[in-house]
Amino acid sequence: MTSNPISAAALRGAVDLSTLSQPKTPTGAGEGNGLVIEGTDAGFQAIVTGTQSVPAVVVLWSQRLPASADFVEVVASVAASFEGRFQLVSVDVDANPVCCRLSRFSPCL
Repeated sequence: MTSNPISAAALRGAVDLSTLSQPKTPTGAGEGNGLVIEGTDAGFQAIVTGTQSVPAVVVLWSQRLPASADFVEVVASVAASFEGRFQLVSVDVDANPVCCRLSRFSPCL
């Protein structure tokens, strides 16, 4: 076998995932262990800024749809199993219409 060096063109679009193997401590106020953050209209900019250091999954939910609140709990358990490699941002769309509008989400309940 010959060892061919990898060209820069072959690496185009490549993503370095090596940091995912090391748990990071999430930033921001959260529930319990800091993995779940309540997204609010007032704190939207801080949430966006925080995703520069720790990736986030945003779950938009409504009290009018109980299954969506249950989904938050499911994703929270997944976030816990990933040991801080990402945060969960839980946004109540009824209480935080600006977050809803900024995410270009249109509730159809």
